[in-house]
Amino acid sequence: MRERLGILLLLILSNSIYAQQNNRDLLHYYSWEEAQLISKDSVEAISFEKMKLNTLPDLLWEFSNLKGLKLNKNKLDSLPHKIEQLQLLKYIYLSKNEFAEFPKQLYSLKNLELIDMSRNDLSRIPIGIGELKNLVYLDIWDTNLPGLPSDFSKLSQLRYLDLRGMTYSPSFIKQLEENFPNTTIEFDPPCNCME
Repeated sequence: MRERLGILLLLILSNSIYAQQNNRDLLHYYSWEEAQLISKDSVEAISFEKMKLNTLPDLLWEFSNLKGLKLNKNKLDSLPHKIEQLQLLKYIYLSKNEFAEFPKQLYSLKNLELIDMSRNDLSRIPIGIGELKNLVYLDIWDTNLPGLPSDFSKLSQLRYLDLRGMTYSPSFIKQLEENFPNTTIEFDPPCNCME
């Protein structure tokens, strides 16, 4: 019996460590339909994936205990300022939307640990991202970003950064790796372009 309990605890611990290392949240995501049928205080995560949304429902801001929000594969091009009410939010998934600029509204969400903005055609990340002191995981794969803002180096907790799908000079890559020695940074091969 003790051996089984030990194995079970080891499995739970190893899954938790794996999740932390890969910064994948372990929250249960309710669909929007399910979330509306449950006490708002007990819902920690909601998924709006593949709903073709271009705006978010006003009722969403009443879910004040949200820690996770999946908005992947929609038609969003901005986030409302009301998202700033979700101060407990740790994980936000915004991949495959229509954002042209990294949403500044996220900068007020100081508990964010994971942001997935991959596969949006971003022209820039505005200054202010350095305020996200708890950010551990940032996926901006295939966003066409020409560069990163000057305060990006303030992301001292960052442990994973995905920059694949874009081409940067060898000097940019070297500088980023020097600024983030404890961070796994995913790149495509550097260009042979002039610096």
